[in-house]
Amino acid sequence: MTVMSSDRYVVYTGNSATTVFTYGFKIYRPEHAKISLLEIATNTVTQLTDSEYSITGVGYTAIGGNVTYPLAGDPLASTHKIIIERIVPYVQEQAISNQAGYRPETVERSLDLLVMQTQQLEEGYGERSLRIPSFEATIAELPLQTIRADKLLGFDSNGNPVAV
Repeated sequence: MTVMSSDRYVVYTGNSATTVFTYGFKIYRPEHAKISLLEIATNTVTQLTDSEYSITGVGYTAIGGNVTYPLAGDPLASTHKIIIERIVPYVQEQAISNQAGYRPETVERSLDLLVMQTQQLEEGYGERSLRIPSFEATIAELPLQTIRADKLLGFDSNGNPVAV
């Protein structure tokens, strides 16, 4: 099935009642799912382990599903956010043989994974770039080169970059 959406993550704020959180994008394998908690007051992100949540809708034919968190205990409080992301590795695991029959679903899955990788790259632009978390609502631009020349990059009270 074709990747029809550029969505690759969703963020929910806890409400002390909800334990099932939906996502509407493809996740082919369980290891492609990254589920994290953000503590709003400290801006601390903690990645959950597989034993702390359950996930449905994972597979080649699914187009979304649900994450249940927590599996036991109190629902997520309004002091936290849950982040559901799809992270695919940057590898090409599919070997297409010259002597085998043509299997369009195999080719399409490989192309889908390339699109998913491209979506990740678009989000981060590489490991050596200055980035903000993908789940933050706004992305500010750097000041113009003429304004930032001979200055240090800082941030104002709203978290926007400024030249100081």
